[in-house]
Amino acid sequence: MIRPRPDPGLHPPAASPRQAGSAAPLAESFAPQAPVNWVLYDAQCRYCLALARWARPVLRRRGFLLAPLQSLWVPSALGLLPRELLKEMRVFTADGRLYGGADAVVFLARRIWWAWPLWALAQIPGAMRPLRAAYRWIAAHRYCGSATCAAVRVAGAGAGDPAGRPSNTEAP
Repeated sequence: MIRPRPDPGLHPPAASPRQAGSAAPLAESFAPQAPVNWVLYDAQCRYCLALARWARPVLRRRGFLLAPLQSLWVPSALGLLPRELLKEMRVFTADGRLYGGADAVVFLARRIWWAWPLWALAQIPGAMRPLRAAYRWIAAHRYCGSATCAAVRVAGAGAGDPAGRPSNTEAP
């Protein structure tokens, strides 16, 4: 059985080498060394960040650690281009499986007793199609404000932003 290392919070890697004489870990420039299950989220999205903070204890009890998609080790570990990276949340398992978007949500739902009905619903033939469409719509609008929304193009790169976010978007 693979045991995840203690979760240092929402910004892994969990164990980074330290600079000589420094108490702070080095920048996140490499993947974690021990196999763990990761839930990867967009740390620049205030809704994603709030959901990650809320779900962290639930997921940790089930062997998942959380990390921002913006962590330096994530693109190489997942083999994704920067423009693909922030399209959707990801689940990266200790055995190397990668799930994204609605598929990742359903994968996690199967492991949480009160979310299990979502997994069961997803097993109905044809049910994943509307779940994926709903997830894509939510992901495409996650940077929208309460009353207004700039044109968000998550699939295509916007000017200077590989995720396609509007340039006036503020980080949380």
